Amino acid sequence: MSIEYTLPKELGDGLLLRQATLADAEAIANFNSIIHGQPGKPEERVKHWTLALIKGDYPSVSPDDFLVVVDQKQDCKIVSTLCLISQIWSFNGIEMKVGQPEIVGTDPEYRRKGLIRAQFEAIHAISKAKGEIIQAITGIPWYYRQFGYEMALNLNGYKFFYFRNISKLAEGETEQYRYRPVTPNDIPVLTTLYESYCKDQPIWRVRNDADWQREISLTDEKYLFFRKYWLIETLEGVPVGYFNTLPGETYSYNICEVAVMSGHPIRIVCEYLTRVLNEMTNERNKGREKPFEAAIFSLGETSPVYEALGKQLEKLNKPYAWYIRVADLPDFLRRIAPILEKRLSGSVFEGFSGTLKLNFYVSHLQLTFEKGKLTDIRAYQPQSFEDGDALFPYLTFLQLLFGHRSLSELIYAFADCYPTNERSRILIETLFPQQATNIIVMG
Repeated sequence: MSIEYTLPKELGDGLLLRQATLADAEAIANFNSIIHGQPGKPEERVKHWTLALIKGDYPSVSPDDFLVVVDQKQDCKIVSTLCLISQIWSFNGIEMKVGQPEIVGTDPEYRRKGLIRAQFEAIHAISKAKGEIIQAITGIPWYYRQFGYEMALNLNGYKFFYFRNISKLAEGETEQYRYRPVTPNDIPVLTTLYESYCKDQPIWRVRNDADWQREISLTDEKYLFFRKYWLIETLEGVPVGYFNTLPGETYSYNICEVAVMSGHPIRIVCEYLTRVLNEMTNERNKGREKPFEAAIFSLGETSPVYEALGKQLEKLNKPYAWYIRVADLPDFLRRIAPILEKRLSGSVFEGFSGTLKLNFYVSHLQLTFEKGKLTDIRAYQPQSFEDGDALFPYLTFLQLLFGHRSLSELIYAFADCYPTNERSRILIETLFPQQATNIIVMG
C-alpha cells in the first residue's frame, strides 16, 4: 500500500512517529489502559479491546493500522498512539469505505506538542490509500474539529424502560415466544434481521459474516464493546427477531439493537422483550442492596421500538454526534448522485435543469443538473463575497449532507448560513432532507 505520507517520521526533540508492529501490542495496550483509565486504576476493557484490534480479531485491522509516537531519548517508550478501524457504510444503498480513527491518547507530559495532529495527518493518508473517502469518530466534544471534522451524524440517543411499566400477560395467557443466545449457525438469520433493522435507516454500517462472527463470539465482559446477542423465536423454533444486551452499572441493561422479522407484530414482540428484561434483571438483582429499577434502549432519536412501546418508555435522551470528515466533497457528491437524482424525481424539481452554487466562504462548489441528472460538479470563482445560491460557514454543510440538521435548523443556528433566494432554499431542502439515523458502532 502506497501512502502520501512518509513513515517513520522524525517529529523533533527525539520523538519518532511510526506504524506499529505486532511486537508493540502489549506496550500499546498497557499504554491505552493507563491513558484512558482513572489515576491508579487502568481501564482493563480498553486494554483488551486494543489487543483484540492489533492481534487480528478484527478482520479489517492489522498492526500497521496503529500509529505510535516514541521518545527515543527515553528508551523508545510510547508517548502517544491511535489506530484506524476500517469498515463499510451504506448510504441509501450505495456502499462506501469508511475509516474510524480510535483509541486516541497522549501521555500528559507530552501533550500540546502536536503529536495527535501529526498522527491524524498520517492516518488520513493511510485511510485515503485504502480508498476510504470518509473518516468518522465518536469522540469528546470539540476536539476533532481541529483536524477537519464536523459533528454531522446522530450518535445513540436512548429512552428509559422502568420495570414498573412491564407488559404483563393477561390471565390465562401464555408466552408465544422464547429466547436463547445466538450461535454461529444463526448468522444468516441475523443478516436478514439486520437488513430489516436498517431498511428505514438512510445510513448504516454494513456487516458481513466475519463481522457477525466476531461480534457474537465475544463472551467476556472484559471487552469494552462486549454485547451479548439473543435470538427471539416462536415456541416451534421459528426466528422472529434478535436483541443485544450490555450490563449496566446504574441500570440493569443497555439494549443497543432490536430487530423484528417482517410480518411479525413488533408491538407484541417488544411486550415480550420487556418481560425478558425483567426476568434477566431479577437475576442480577439477587444479592444487590439496591435493585435495578430500569433498563435503557439506546436505539437513537427515533425507533420502531419507541413507537411500539409508546409511553412505557420514558425520558428521551437526545443523541450525541459522530464527527465526520469528507476530504474530497466533489468526489463524495458524485458517488451519491443517484440518491440526489432520486430525490429530485417526483419532487417539485422533477426534471430540473440548472445549477446550484454552494458558497463555503473559503471554497466554492457548483452542481450542474440536466433534466434531473447531476452532470457536473466543479469549483467556481465567486464574483462577490456572497456569490452563490446558499452560504455555509465552516463545515456546517456536512450536517446537511448527512441529514443531521435541516436547512432551517442551520439557518437558525448560524446567522451566516442562508440561501440567497427562495428557489435555492426549496432545491436544497429537496436534495438534502433531514434524516434520523443510528449507526451501530463497530467496537
